[in-house]
Amino acid sequence: AKTLQVVVPVARRGATEEAYDSDDGEPSGLQALVAVTIEMLCDVFPDAASSLAPAVALPELLGLCLAACEPTDALVTLFHEEPNEFVALHEDESALNFPRHAVPALIETLCEDWPRAVIEALGAIVARADNPKALESALWVLGNLWFVLSSEGDDDELLVELQAVLQPLIHRLAAAEGGEPLVRARALWAVWACWSPGLATPTVRGFIASSVHAAAVAPQHLVLGLYACRALSRFIGTIAASEKEASAQLQSLFADLLCVLRSSSFETVHIALETLQVLLEAACERHIQLAPDRLRELLGLLVELWQGGAEQDPLSRDTCIQIVRYLLSVERSNLALYESLFSYVPTLLTNLLDSPSSSFPEVAGLLTPIRDRILGGLNGQSDKPGPNSVDLLDCLRACLRHVSREQVAESLACTLPMISKATLGDVTTSDEVGKDQAQEELACIAYQMVVEVLRKARHAEDKLAISSIGRVATEFIAIASRFNSDVLAEAVLCSLLCDSVGWLTLDAAMASSLAQILINSSPEHPEDTVFHAAGLSLLFGQFPEAASTNQVGRALHLAVKIASEAPSRTANDSALLGEDMWLFGCDAESNPVSQGNDPLFASDELMQNYLERATGTVQQTLSRIAQRGVAGLASSPSPSVSV
Repeated sequence: AKTLQVVVPVARRGATEEAYDSDDGEPSGLQALVAVTIEMLCDVFPDAASSLAPAVALPELLGLCLAACEPTDALVTLFHEEPNEFVALHEDESALNFPRHAVPALIETLCEDWPRAVIEALGAIVARADNPKALESALWVLGNLWFVLSSEGDDDELLVELQAVLQPLIHRLAAAEGGEPLVRARALWAVWACWSPGLATPTVRGFIASSVHAAAVAPQHLVLGLYACRALSRFIGTIAASEKEASAQLQSLFADLLCVLRSSSFETVHIALETLQVLLEAACERHIQLAPDRLRELLGLLVELWQGGAEQDPLSRDTCIQIVRYLLSVERSNLALYESLFSYVPTLLTNLLDSPSSSFPEVAGLLTPIRDRILGGLNGQSDKPGPNSVDLLDCLRACLRHVSREQVAESLACTLPMISKATLGDVTTSDEVGKDQAQEELACIAYQMVVEVLRKARHAEDKLAISSIGRVATEFIAIASRFNSDVLAEAVLCSLLCDSVGWLTLDAAMASSLAQILINSSPEHPEDTVFHAAGLSLLFGQFPEAASTNQVGRALHLAVKIASEAPSRTANDSALLGEDMWLFGCDAESNPVSQGNDPLFASDELMQNYLERATGTVQQTLSRIAQRGVAGLASSPSPSVSV
């Protein structure tokens, strides 16, 4: 603490450097010395607390801490000249050797032993604050203390005492005309950080709205705008009750937020995005139609952000997806919106379509244009710059999830020629190591597409569609070990539906190979063995010579034993199709797409019917082997269980 008495005043007078680290990452300079000293106090305080009197120790120590937090001249310059960097620095809790991050940690440590004494001492210091830097520092410390106390949530009285210090200061600053922008910006941040119903006043609301507008018309006020965005997210629910007034306020705020979004950097854009998401949700709840030209402007900004790297930013990625979901829900029938997304940012559309709660049957209209775009690029005929074939094909794969039963034939016509041309070739007939990564990615996506098309056709009970994909499915079964067992599982289920493996383009050699794959597979769940055995039974019905191995009988007997002991399975059980499940990891209850489009989720007993059918198929095969030997397998009739 004595060290702080010496270094804090010197650091405040002489600190003009913009960085707090040396080139090699070691602490360097007075600011770093202050930060390291505070961190050392955090370490030693717990052992020293019992020998200290809070009334004596706290006032001076906290006074030094707030003095250490006062913004340096370099930080003030950063506020005015590089507003995005200023906000990003305070958002980044990992910033090293930064006193403004070190002080809240020390005060949190002090509160563990002396919570009320700390709040009382801070209140006295705030009452004496007589300059903008001291006020800004006090708001920063009080806001961070609120984070700590509210997250613990075990003493509401402490929060009330802290609000008694904070609210008068915030209300005074909100009501003041003009004032130091640095202090006003920190007051806006404090509204967000220390939100409580007592702050929901017209004065504070007006303070927030005017700050957003100021940043919209003058980028030099961007820090106020970004912190006002934070505060606005708390206030959206208090917008005027009158629909006319609410619409006017939301329209005005929407226009200003777009300007703030445009001025934000990659490090701060998530703040404006999160506020926009809250505003859009509020407009949706109140059935307020925002200006279409503004919505199109927002979509354009989202495209730019995604192309600029938002996909890789965990702070922005999900918010972008949710905003696009809203934009598409407003204009569901506008296929041009979908086309602009797949043309410029297909990965954004893919992420949206793959999310569990999405349902966009309109994307069926994208199958043909996406296919043509991919094939044009592969043939060297596309003169449009943009996404590569991997991203487009993955987008097409995601679109298939939303194809209805009535659109299965259309989806097959669009996807099968493209899958064959784009990805099969030598990639699916060779196990050589070192294939071009992009080509391998195409093959992996095409594999998932084959599984999805088979699934959709089976759900629609469209045997003609299943037959039309037989050749492609057969080729992918041969290389299933490179991906997962999903195509094998779907092939078995489709064969059960068709009462035959005839839809697959098998010859005797391939049939024997497939038999070995089914016999030697090690399903994760015992009941999967029943389906594999059913596949064997249907396979032997057409290719009895494939049953020459002595493993067959053992495998079939095991399947029947498991089936007789297995509990009833439900549609929500993912075991039957391995890791992928039915709709890429979503269960029926949480996925409205599956409930609406997929017959398998219409009844919990439907999958049990498949299991019963599989068991019956295996039992009949065993009976024929017992009566006539392997030769009796040919033309085995299928059981009459209805699926």
